[in-house]
Amino acid sequence: MRDRIGQLFPVYSRYVDIFQDIPQGTGLSLGHLHSVHDPQNASIAKVRTKIGTGITLSNEGATVWLYNRSMADIFVSSFSLNDAERSQQWRVYKVRPGFAIPVYDQAVIDRKSLQQTAGDGPADPHSIHVSFVKGWGRGYTRQSIMSCACWLELILHTDR
Repeated sequence: MRDRIGQLFPVYSRYVDIFQDIPQGTGLSLGHLHSVHDPQNASIAKVRTKIGTGITLSNEGATVWLYNRSMADIFVSSFSLNDAERSQQWRVYKVRPGFAIPVYDQAVIDRKSLQQTAGDGPADPHSIHVSFVKGWGRGYTRQSIMSCACWLELILHTDR
């Protein structure tokens, strides 16, 4: 929810897995973070049980893809996905299990004005918000990602 759990997790490879618990898995284990921080309510504990194999982020040229490897929906918002010409609100996309979405595209970033306001979306054009199981925004009872039980902010570093 609103409390930060854990420290920054730097990644230097072209891909990273983010998962709940995978025996001998490499990447960011949310289960390890959760073992240090017990869930504050039943809603958080329930979402954590559904993360499973989680997501994979893969840097493929100038595009970063997010693959949903879990058994539950995930929700994502990013500067690249926002259609600022039509809406000031950041659009949140649902990604079903087994599907992928390009969450960062350098060509889109280069085309868009970096002066656009962020609304409730990521303020940094190089950041991505991901929520496991629960969505937020228009059409949801949770208007902000900070009302979601388990979410991540991914900040990409570019050499530009």
